[in-house]
Amino acid sequence: MKRLSRRAPLLAACGLLTLGLGLASTPAAAWDPSTTHQGLLESAVTRSAVHLRWMDASELERGLFTSLRVDPDRLSKDQLRLLQLTIRSAPADVGARPLGGPGTCPSAAAPPETQLFCVDQALWEQSALGWLRLGMLAEVTPSARHLHHFVDRAHPESPRWRDDDLPASVLRKRQARSNGEPMAGVVTGTNFAGQSSSAIAWLEDPNDLLAPPQTYAHLAAASTASTKAERDHHLALGLLGVGALIHVMQDLSVPAHARGDATAFFAPLSPVLGDRGLPLQEFVRVEYGRADLPDLLDLLGRAHASAGLPAHPDYPDQPAEPDDLDDPEDPEDPEDPEDLEDLDDASAPDEPAPSEPSASLAPAGGPGQPPAGEPLATTLLGHVLGEGQYGGIATLAGRHFFSESSVPAPKYLDATLSASEAAATLLGDDHWLDPSEVEGATLSPWPAERGYLLTSTGRALAAFDTDLDGRTRPYLDETCYRDQAAQLLPAAAEVTRSLLDLLWPAWPQMRHLGDRVALSIPAWAKAQVQVFVQTDAGVRRSIARHPLEVGTDNVVPLGVGELAAGERVVLVLTATRVDGPPIVIEQITTSAAAIPDAGPAPIVPVPW
Repeated sequence: MKRLSRRAPLLAACGLLTLGLGLASTPAAAWDPSTTHQGLLESAVTRSAVHLRWMDASELERGLFTSLRVDPDRLSKDQLRLLQLTIRSAPADVGARPLGGPGTCPSAAAPPETQLFCVDQALWEQSALGWLRLGMLAEVTPSARHLHHFVDRAHPESPRWRDDDLPASVLRKRQARSNGEPMAGVVTGTNFAGQSSSAIAWLEDPNDLLAPPQTYAHLAAASTASTKAERDHHLALGLLGVGALIHVMQDLSVPAHARGDATAFFAPLSPVLGDRGLPLQEFVRVEYGRADLPDLLDLLGRAHASAGLPAHPDYPDQPAEPDDLDDPEDPEDPEDPEDLEDLDDASAPDEPAPSEPSASLAPAGGPGQPPAGEPLATTLLGHVLGEGQYGGIATLAGRHFFSESSVPAPKYLDATLSASEAAATLLGDDHWLDPSEVEGATLSPWPAERGYLLTSTGRALAAFDTDLDGRTRPYLDETCYRDQAAQLLPAAAEVTRSLLDLLWPAWPQMRHLGDRVALSIPAWAKAQVQVFVQTDAGVRRSIARHPLEVGTDNVVPLGVGELAAGERVVLVLTATRVDGPPIVIEQITTSAAAIPDAGPAPIVPVPW
């Protein structure tokens, strides 16, 4: 009995640990990685010019659906571990699991059905688009990597962000329970406690395997490595990094990420103990899935309708309905949300009219037109915070929308105040919204026990009700989430499209002049072109390297002489922008003397 009494504290501790692990919720996430993120990527690639540019540069031999292989023997230990963990946890329906890999190829004497997933020894293989998808999943493997997907609410340009809404001890426990950090970090105090590096710092992190600096190195080797196997290997790894970059940018279209609101990710989603997450993410996942996300062409149709023009025929009518069940948790007692008194239907406010999205979000080419291929900004930071006429994805989400835990605190409001005075009092001074959103804001109806905080244009910034203490309490409901989704999801798809077109710009205008080519180089900082001869087996050997004068025409001698059968000339252009990511693009070409005379063009009858 004495031994049992000594062991009682240890057994109790083990029991509590087991209970804590058993109540672990799903990993915290912004947009859902297996539905929303993938739908945004699919929407973006159909508008991006990158597939057309790849196909044109490779004489129709490489595009987004071309298979690329990764050799595990070429990977570092950290790269191999990251790939294996990501592949193991990737949902089966995403289209991100490659064929092959270590252990998938049995001996030749094995039954044929055991070789279904074998590629070639231990190689992995899938399409370029598949590697992009896998990179989006790798970016949140483990899910604690979400911590560098935030920017600071007050200073979004800062390399660090902070959220002081919850105590550090609570955040450490919840990070271990639902966001992939170790349980030991709760005891040692090393888990996330309200401060971390921001997305701004991650963009320049040289040590992160998926951050842009290492991605650029892989994309450069994807054009300059000597063998096709090496180039495909590096291109696949580069696409993993691009997928990670896309994931971070898409997450910054979520107000909670753009406002440094980690607390929002632990809101209760149902009465089930431990079922926590981001309500906006769950609303979008359930409401739209992967294939029915609000579309840029839908925005164009709505903008045309508001201007008196015919709407796009595919624009769906999406009436919003307020949801009384989406009240936020009480931060003082998160496990015990306040029970609100039921209100009569007669006191329910009219829901605000849907906001009118701007036609500037519509694709530049328009319906039925080829992709324009112009990026929104020339830098990665410009895509986040804004540049020129583009406001920035984090600026849009963080300065024009509330997140779940960054709404104003409940306040006592005098019923004799006007609707605009009541709204100004409720908003206070620390709302961190753009002035255009708060100038002319009103509570509607007012005075009332429940209603909406509206902008001057009638868009719902938040809903409000009256708590048991008589305070006016703002929160987000389904009407607010529907409005946020209608504007932020198309913006996330467009910033994804822009990133792809920024990383793979169009080949400069080029003319053949016998055994020379004339290149019109834009006003970059510096540029050079390297001439390769590529054999029929895909092996490239460097012939010459020519520095180029930027902002003018350059005549470049190919100097390849007579080509052997199956050989082709490949130009690899390497450039440094004045400000922005490096450029490494390639183009298969040949001298005019080597182009055989095809003779007169055949007469093709008119098909109608």
